[in-house]
Amino acid sequence: MASAVHGPRLVILGRQGAGKGTQAAKLVAHLGVCHLSTGAILRQEVAEGTPLGVHVQELMEAGDLVPDDIVLEGGFAKRKDNPEAALPFMACGAIINANNAAIPPELRDITLNCRHVYVPPFELPDQERKFGNLTLTYATQIHACVVEIDPETGDTELVDYAAVDDCGIRIHPQIVEGQVHGATVHAIGAALHETFAYNEYGQLLTANFYDYHVPHALDLPEIKTGHIESPSPFSSLGTKGMGEGGGAAIHAICAAIQDALRHAGTNAVVNDSFNPPERVWRMLRSPEETAALVEVSE
Repeated sequence: MASAVHGPRLVILGRQGAGKGTQAAKLVAHLGVCHLSTGAILRQEVAEGTPLGVHVQELMEAGDLVPDDIVLEGGFAKRKDNPEAALPFMACGAIINANNAAIPPELRDITLNCRHVYVPPFELPDQERKFGNLTLTYATQIHACVVEIDPETGDTELVDYAAVDDCGIRIHPQIVEGQVHGATVHAIGAALHETFAYNEYGQLLTANFYDYHVPHALDLPEIKTGHIESPSPFSSLGTKGMGEGGGAAIHAICAAIQDALRHAGTNAVVNDSFNPPERVWRMLRSPEETAALVEVSE
């Protein structure tokens, strides 16, 4: 879990990973819809006369308090006039979720869970305006690379690599950079190293990391990155999808191999997204095999 407290506001995020803990404070800073003060929540419950509201009202009257007299600060729920009278958030949660013996039976259906769902403004495409919205987010990227091929072995070396992505407004640039690198390396593995190979009996031949090569730092060039920020008109923050550029890298590598084969004077055609050394070597030695698979018709 990750939480971020800003004044009298608390936002709790679910299971965290891949840098999401770092995003907690960023999300709180940017997602205004998450900012709900304690007093506002309690006032709403009291005004609606819910069981929780009635119980809160009784407690407030007994302690001569109003909702705004309780603040959330530094991981504690405190009385504004007496900061020593405080309960940590964990204790507040435990009263509801772990041991509710102190709560009257009629109030034990109280929950601390709150769920908000954002539904984007989907619309069918307007063919005249070339405008529409059929998915939650859109991402745009362009990848380019330079390769060198050893004519004796067919081994393909990535000499240079660059990627430019547009994910709209970048809330956390470091996370975005990591997503670009991760997606690119996944694609490099898919294009040059990683495959599930089977023999004629259906036996998997790449069942361990000795035979199944996952790319590491020695397989990679320095990945140059750039970004364009064109805000999305469909999201409140102008954000789009991120980390979806892996497919572009596969195409870039295949196109670079095709270009290298053309410069080598062969008419071989790259017709597979996975091109290990033995496949590239065969295209160099017997280019007609792949060229025969292409049919051009008017």
